[in-house]
Amino acid sequence: MIRALLVLSLVGCAHQAAGPTPREHELEQQLAATQAELAKARAAQCTASEAEANQRAVEAVKAAQEALELVAKLERDLEELDKKVATAIDTVVGAQNDADRAAAKARLIELQKQKYEMERRIEAAKQAK
Repeated sequence: MIRALLVLSLVGCAHQAAGPTPREHELEQQLAATQAELAKARAAQCTASEAEANQRAVEAVKAAQEALELVAKLERDLEELDKKVATAIDTVVGAQNDADRAAAKARLIELQKQKYEMERRIEAAKQAK
């Protein structure tokens, strides 16, 4: 009886040492194919993510450029407004009578308000970029 068990176990070991069965071989091939497909899917996903990230980067650069252009335009407008304020100050100083002085002073106050608003818009545009 022991001898029969030993013979059966040796036959079983010999069978395993001969190599994988056709079914095991088929399963190994299917596993390898599935892993290859998974690798391709991951690569495609990475490529799509990279493309999306590149698109977002292009959009961010464009938005930053637009913000810089806006700031530059607002700063040019502020320079023009500064010139108007200086002219208004000269008008207040050179006014001949109370009516002229009051009108010039009202214009100066309005220009100063516009200048303050322009400076706030410039600061907001700088913060946005």
